[in-house]
Amino acid sequence: MNTLNAYHLGRSIGTIFNGRKICVGYDTRKGSEVIKNYVIEGLQHAGCEIFDLGLQPTQVTCFYGFKNKIPSVILTASHNPKEYTGLKIYTKEGLRFSRLDELEKIYNEKDYISGYGGIIEVNGEEVETPYIDYITKNKESDLKIALESYGGAATFIAKKALEKIGCKVYSLRDKFDNNFYEKVPEPKEGNLDELIKSIEDNSYDLGIALDGDGDRSLFIDNKTNIVDSSHICMIYLNHFLKHKKGNAVIAIDSSKRLNSVKNAKISWCRIGTKFIEAMLKENNAVFAGEGSYHYYFGKYYPFSDGILAGVLMADLLCKKKSNLYDMKNELPPVYILRKNFVCKNDEKKEFILNSLLDKFKDKRHDTIDGVRVFFDIYDWALIRKSNTEPLIKMIVEGSSEEKAHSTINFLTETIAGMM
Repeated sequence: MNTLNAYHLGRSIGTIFNGRKICVGYDTRKGSEVIKNYVIEGLQHAGCEIFDLGLQPTQVTCFYGFKNKIPSVILTASHNPKEYTGLKIYTKEGLRFSRLDELEKIYNEKDYISGYGGIIEVNGEEVETPYIDYITKNKESDLKIALESYGGAATFIAKKALEKIGCKVYSLRDKFDNNFYEKVPEPKEGNLDELIKSIEDNSYDLGIALDGDGDRSLFIDNKTNIVDSSHICMIYLNHFLKHKKGNAVIAIDSSKRLNSVKNAKISWCRIGTKFIEAMLKENNAVFAGEGSYHYYFGKYYPFSDGILAGVLMADLLCKKKSNLYDMKNELPPVYILRKNFVCKNDEKKEFILNSLLDKFKDKRHDTIDGVRVFFDIYDWALIRKSNTEPLIKMIVEGSSEEKAHSTINFLTETIAGMM
């Protein structure tokens, strides 16, 4: 994004929302605040009344919009490298904006409405305090937690929320950093060494890593193991549905063993926040989860929230007088492996997916999101295009660790031969 297209994008968003009230936040990236100002100018010239929330995590801006029944715009590129700049749009219902074709048409044709709206700069405390009060109500925990935020938008507010429920929090980052401490702000294996060492050296009960805009959360147990998102989904569902039945939405990159969770009626969904949020609302689900460490809690709101996920995990571990290592070991084993292939050519991506579809046409398969092939009940592979990066992503589950490795090695060779 640049300043010119940011302005016109603001005009387009203001037009599609008919010049109504709208709130805007931004993340810690170097260009986000500058781009935000041009987006606001565009919104203003479409007649919108703008509530400028300043630097905030995505879900905090969304919460302000959700609570006040107005749309939200967040300048963020989420977990992507620092050189990226992006924008997220949410409706007043807290759902990811989906009328993109209509928005693109307005943008391309410059078919704007005109006006001149005001700008209200909202004090950070007025934004953050109601959010913290809402997600921490009736929650308590005395866990010792190590927190990795990469200097992103959730750096301070996540610590405040966890401390409010009684946790002792050690944050690896004590300031915002538009370089993300020379890291990619994505919680994933290979990007957690400092957090793991901190847990090991200081005997912390739990580690939490948040992405650049704070809506993802990865958990590390008290023995420094990264806990797979499928196990985290099982833990939440076992807790929420211990005494009652309920609906849950799970992305198709998660373990099929989630079908065995007691009292949970699982609906499987294609990957992506807008699909998950829509199904969560449609099914009146108590919970949703994705392999990318997005967790959604239907009792609160439809959008994913890494800070809320951390608060709820700390609370349930305290209530159960347990730890994450022991809770995970009570669950069925999950053998999921993931691998990415850099592919910047869209035609090549389509060629690879179509070739795989042809190769496995005699196997049970679906095309809900890319190509998913089933070899057995707990042996399957999903190959799909990334929604946000120039990548082809592969996710494999095996009934054993050996089978998972065998499948991913076979498919890696197959895809490499097509690149």
